Amino acid sequence: MILLLMLFLVSLLVFLLVILVKRITNKTEKNINKLVVSDNYQTPKRTEIVNSKVSYGILLQFLESLAIVEETTNLDTLMARIEFINKIYPDVIVSSKSMRFNLDIQKAVDEYKTRYYDKILNDIQINLLADPNEVQLKKHFADCICNCYYRYVERQKLEIQKLLRESAIEKRKDDIIKKGYAAKYMFKTYDLQDEGHQETIEDIRKQFYKYQNK
Repeated sequence: MILLLMLFLVSLLVFLLVILVKRITNKTEKNINKLVVSDNYQTPKRTEIVNSKVSYGILLQFLESLAIVEETTNLDTLMARIEFINKIYPDVIVSSKSMRFNLDIQKAVDEYKTRYYDKILNDIQINLLADPNEVQLKKHFADCICNCYYRYVERQKLEIQKLLRESAIEKRKDDIIKKGYAAKYMFKTYDLQDEGHQETIEDIRKQFYKYQNK
């Protein structure tokens, strides 16, 4: 009788543990989808047994760097962040096949939201993290270079209005022209497809040429 009672209790305990594990798993998957996936995006299935080459800390740095690439007005900062992302992204792509990748994404997103509570991850950032794609990353870099140069020029315009010496004004204009050339050269440096970006940059540069035929 005692033996039967013990077997019954053990069976009941096992049953309760199975239910608990299922609930925890379902809750984790639900949280991942809620945090990472946009309305029109489905998290890819991770079924391959692949050793992850990146930690959630690296994924967090990726999100931080991508945000800076999208927002900075400093071309040197832009280049440094692009080079960092290019360095780690191949490992991110390989690690995305790992079954633990979704959990690493969740940790990275949680930490990002804690550190930068006033920032909202956009669909491009989410997709490039959850479903790594080098082609899409390069397209995004091209857009960001063009946008960075535009923001830089707009900022310089405001500062030029405060300058009184003509020599100082001309120096700022020369800097704008040189930065424009540097921005265009980044397309070659990082092997980016040009879809009218360099033409847009050149049109902005032309506003500051001393002579029309320069």
